[in-house]
Amino acid sequence: MRGRRSWETRPFTAVRYVRVQRWSEGELMNYAEMSSDQLGERYDRLTKERRSAIAHDAPADQVLSMENECTRVHNELRRRGL
Repeated sequence: MRGRRSWETRPFTAVRYVRVQRWSEGELMNYAEMSSDQLGERYDRLTKERRSAIAHDAPADQVLSMENECTRVHNELRRRGL
């Protein structure tokens, strides 16, 4: 195993936590803990924000991070069969 990094030999197990507005306070939740309705609302909001950022010529790295977040939410919705 010489020359290989530890992340190349172990499966990726990190869980991404996002700040979610629940009631009046922000909480950290991962996508697996969110309900399907919350994920759907988050996906809709992210797509609107991404389109708005593109229309307003936002920096490319900001648009890319929004697209990546949108993809993560979409993948979780797809895993649930929605």
